[in-house]
Amino acid sequence: GHSGKATLTDVAPGDVVSQLAVSPDGQTVATGSINTDAGTKADAPVRFWRFDGSTLVAAGQTDHPTFGYGLAFSPDGRHLVVGGVNEFSIEPLDGGPSLTVPLKDDMTRSLTVSPDSKTVAVGLWSGPVRFFRLDTGEATLDELRQAERATAIAFRDNNILVTVSADGGFKLWDL
Repeated sequence: GHSGKATLTDVAPGDVVSQLAVSPDGQTVATGSINTDAGTKADAPVRFWRFDGSTLVAAGQTDHPTFGYGLAFSPDGRHLVVGGVNEFSIEPLDGGPSLTVPLKDDMTRSLTVSPDSKTVAVGLWSGPVRFFRLDTGEATLDELRQAERATAIAFRDNNILVTVSADGGFKLWDL
């Protein structure tokens, strides 16, 4: 049974938390804030939290592109992908250097990582969904277009991408 009891943790006092992702092992939560006064990436960090029982405890932060949408752990638990303006970043969780992937004059609207942790799909504000290699950030040059911009995307498996658009359209794309 469920008790219906909620535990409250203030994860970003003064910021608007716009994104949330839970690691595949269920032990880490990443929160992304949109700080409209942010002058630098450090002003709008992605914060990491670990569970201590039912309580979230601060576990560090990383810089990320400001005003971004989209936050996703890779299914293998080795990376966090963070959306942004004119770029997105791939953050290795082992402490290695992050990869910044340019998005010329565009920004992420949504993103997801394939179940095999090899591909990042990025839904762009301009409309298309583009694909990138998770290990290098290199574009695959594949692109999906639909009448309305994809507002949310998710992999069903390595070969099927699901999109939903602003007009309510729901599509399954055979990759």
